[in-house]
Amino acid sequence: MKSAVLTMALVALVIAQPRAAREFFVAPAGLPRNAGTADSPWDLRTALNNARGIVQPGDTVFLLDGTYRGHFSVRTSGSPGLPIKFKALPFTAPKLDGNTTTRTTAPIPSKPPGAQVQVSVASSADLRPGETFFVDVSGGRGQEVQQTSFEDGRILGRRVCPNEAPGQSCPEVPAGAEVRDADPVLTIPVDVHDVWFQGLEITDSGTDTRLWQTSDDDDFLNRAVRRRGGISDFGTRTRIIDCVVHDVANGVGVWTAASGAEYSGVITFNNGFLAPDRGHAHGWYMQHDQASARTLFSRIVSLNNFGYLGQFYTSGNPGVAVQGNVAIDRAVLLATDAGDPLPVNLPWLMGGGAPIRDVTVTNSVFYGKGPQWGYSNLDNENLDLAGNIFRTTPTLAKWKRVRVTNNVFAPVPADDAVLIGLRLDAEDNVPSDYVFERNTYYAPNGKFPNHQFFVTPPSPQNCGYFWWNETVNGYGYCPTGQSWQQTLGYDTNGSTYITDAPAGPSIKVIDDPYDPFRRFVVVFNWTVPKAGSIALDVSGFGWPRGVRYTLRNAADYYGDVQRGTYDGARTIPIPMTGHTVSVPYGYDQPLGANTFPDFGVFVLDVFARLGA
Repeated sequence: MKSAVLTMALVALVIAQPRAAREFFVAPAGLPRNAGTADSPWDLRTALNNARGIVQPGDTVFLLDGTYRGHFSVRTSGSPGLPIKFKALPFTAPKLDGNTTTRTTAPIPSKPPGAQVQVSVASSADLRPGETFFVDVSGGRGQEVQQTSFEDGRILGRRVCPNEAPGQSCPEVPAGAEVRDADPVLTIPVDVHDVWFQGLEITDSGTDTRLWQTSDDDDFLNRAVRRRGGISDFGTRTRIIDCVVHDVANGVGVWTAASGAEYSGVITFNNGFLAPDRGHAHGWYMQHDQASARTLFSRIVSLNNFGYLGQFYTSGNPGVAVQGNVAIDRAVLLATDAGDPLPVNLPWLMGGGAPIRDVTVTNSVFYGKGPQWGYSNLDNENLDLAGNIFRTTPTLAKWKRVRVTNNVFAPVPADDAVLIGLRLDAEDNVPSDYVFERNTYYAPNGKFPNHQFFVTPPSPQNCGYFWWNETVNGYGYCPTGQSWQQTLGYDTNGSTYITDAPAGPSIKVIDDPYDPFRRFVVVFNWTVPKAGSIALDVSGFGWPRGVRYTLRNAADYYGDVQRGTYDGARTIPIPMTGHTVSVPYGYDQPLGANTFPDFGVFVLDVFARLGA
């Protein structure tokens, strides 16, 4: 009896011991039957599907160099504190590329809508049960196959024909018709938790046109476009780290079900489409239940997307809960106008039909078109803006309990520039709903009436323009004197108003908590005339002499790359001229203006990463 008890105790002790984390490997040409080692790697889908139970919480799966074509979905989970990590192997550049299709190998006969059909395809390697597929969109018979399963290389599912009149049968689809996957390049489903992705490029390399024929997001031709979203996250405690997401539909979709996620070091650009009215699809698209665990957007860079840099949209549909509970920290958000006749590359936007609660934006940089926090709903509450730099004019609308502290406001000088747009149009809004203190303001223009702030709604006693105080140039232009400090009571504690431009160049270095060799470098070239090169102090980076480094312009991440070897000096040069802006696949011009030499965002990487 004692022996049995002792044996059970020893078994329990062994079970309780933490299992050592293991490393596995995948490759574009890997196979499911392989061992998952560097010499015998799996394919990516096998690892994402748990590799027959081999991959366990705490393990790391390294992606070897190359292009992984297809649309991928995660079917495995880690545990709290023991995530499963999918990471780029150091010094490699793994790419997930959604530029894939297949074709039918036999006709699909005419049948009534909703009927079950069998679709024989040339290859089912990129297709998964349960997905929706679009069939023969370019051939004009656009159809959907839903609720799918697979049998002997055939898709089995229910056919829907949105283009046919009610009561009409779905027309026959010939052999050779294109079959498109409706899913994003990478999907993290709602039942998945504790998975991390780090160091991946996620894109669609197709050169299909980026133009929509209509402006309706729900138009079948727009819904069925071959280029899909980049990352779609519904999971719990997801982390997306140091990934580059470009030339897809929405770059990163963060949906209401997602909870407790962190997105760190992610760069998004050239995502979306151009419709007859404006750009659609965004760098980031977000909906987040305010009651869920807080979601963090840290050190993200978004620029040059067809739609918004990021849209946090709160739907007003019945049953939609209060949205919010997000933090944005050390972000760089850049939206400029390259001269496209329709609105593209739109700014950061947060608002919608449902109220927003509990949002913090800290230590971030905004350049170009001004961000807007709040629209439509009158009941937004609890917004903190602290430690940010605005090289633009932000708009704050329909909020209560707002704190704006320790920020720098320095819009690019222009005759019509103002420092802040403030809308006191929430329900029962009063000036004391906002607190401004310890901020620094640089006058955006020197022309009459030299307005600095614009406050709405205007009234006979309020023409909208407010001046810093009663002593600045232009005060008294409105029917009554209107002072930001004396009339509204703002920025009377520790704030500064400066009529000169900011002095000298300024560099903001943003460290990467997940990769000590990677940093963002943000350069404000305030000087006039602009400096052609600016010295970056690297003495505190711990670099050994002779280390190789790359400096990537975020506006042309893969095309504008400077390479160097560290010679042991205190500084390295950051050139502010000669830079380029990337052109989206399937389009004919950049979406944003070239901000150099006034402003630049770089990724500084050492040890020749990403194939440098």
